[in-house]
Amino acid sequence: MFAVLALAALGGYLVLNGALNTDEGFYLLASRLVANGFRPYRDFGYTQGPVLPYVNVPWLAVLGYNLAGLRLASLGWTLITVTLGVWRLRRRASWAVATTFAVLLLGAPAWMEFAVQGKTYGFSGLAVLVGVIALTSRGRLGWRWVAFIVAAALGTGARYPVAGFFIPAWAGLIMLTPGWRARMAATMATALCGGLLLAWAAAGDWENFYYWTAGFHALSTFVFSRREQFWYFLLFAPALWIASGLMAGRLTGRDRPIRIAYLALLLGLVANLAGHTTYAEYVFPLVPALAFIVARALTGWLAGLRRSVAVPLTVALLACAWIHPPDLNPNLLRNARDAGAFLQAHVGPQDVVASSMPEIPAATGNPVPLSLAMGKFGVTEDFDAAQAERLHMATPAALRALLRDPTTKALVLSTVLNWNFFWSLPSYRWLSEQARGELKQTVTENYTVGYANADYVVLLRRP
Repeated sequence: MFAVLALAALGGYLVLNGALNTDEGFYLLASRLVANGFRPYRDFGYTQGPVLPYVNVPWLAVLGYNLAGLRLASLGWTLITVTLGVWRLRRRASWAVATTFAVLLLGAPAWMEFAVQGKTYGFSGLAVLVGVIALTSRGRLGWRWVAFIVAAALGTGARYPVAGFFIPAWAGLIMLTPGWRARMAATMATALCGGLLLAWAAAGDWENFYYWTAGFHALSTFVFSRREQFWYFLLFAPALWIASGLMAGRLTGRDRPIRIAYLALLLGLVANLAGHTTYAEYVFPLVPALAFIVARALTGWLAGLRRSVAVPLTVALLACAWIHPPDLNPNLLRNARDAGAFLQAHVGPQDVVASSMPEIPAATGNPVPLSLAMGKFGVTEDFDAAQAERLHMATPAALRALLRDPTTKALVLSTVLNWNFFWSLPSYRWLSEQARGELKQTVTENYTVGYANADYVVLLRRP
């Protein structure tokens, strides 16, 4: 129980003090837009599955459409995940195993940092854990399939790369299903659920659905150093990776469902590290489920060691996790709140606001041009004007026209240069020098700085 409370305290601390991830803004604005009746892909650009903006709406309706509310929603999903894992292991094994699960997560502060950010990791981590529980449960097979299919649909519908786990896990559950009729029924149910999800997500606009969920990523030329990302991967949760390796023999033993779940999670790790634009953080949705699988074997192994060995070993593994402590910005939420307050005080509630940092107009409720729903990720020189408009993006010329339009009353930017309209998407090349110069001139001619802090700059239209 102490480990669970420590996880909750760590999560709360990181909600309040964690550094900004620039993706958080467009996730927040996406939830605001769907609450207002807009649809991802059909009406605005969005680079993940469509589920998260919808499931976050009830949280945000209570907590507020702002960075703090979005992070608290992610913390909520994460604490549900931890509580579910602890409850399940306590019920099926022991308090010792449940505690080991929580301690393994406590030994991954970088996981908690990203899990409570306003992104997909908290919710998709819950879906993966439910999938693992369905796969390894001894309950009725029909209900296990229902839980697995729902988890797979919601998990991949929020974050497509977790399919790297769900596909092999689905194949494993098929192997555990006796009889060809039951297997056929499970296959048909999966296909039906997947087809309905895709049809709902596309909303009839298959071009934009394909572009934002696949083409956008495939066309990127922003290639990361695989060696650097693998190094980050090792540092993010070393206690869990070491425990997973030490327990490999036990986890691939006689318990077939555990073996299948373990191997599916390993394949998921590989799949999420293999892309040419992969960040090491992409493995985080798999962390709670892997800790869930490893916990029972690790508890039994540690129990077989002398206390004089087990205790120092556990402490050493946990200490390794803090080699890569979370990134912090204790002033972020206050700065975002202050920027939003200034904006609300100086523009009307229906005045259009352009922004490379969508979290600010999302918090104030001001309309944002739909071509800028992705913030800095919505500007392109990769496409001509007609194609960019069709894909809900803005060319530099279209962005200049938006900024000159007298109905656009304010512009919100970041104090970090390349977090602004600096890139041409989806290639991630710099905008041409000419385009950047013309944008700077347009901003200078039409706006003046009204407010600035360490994170945000609010510019108001000149009278």
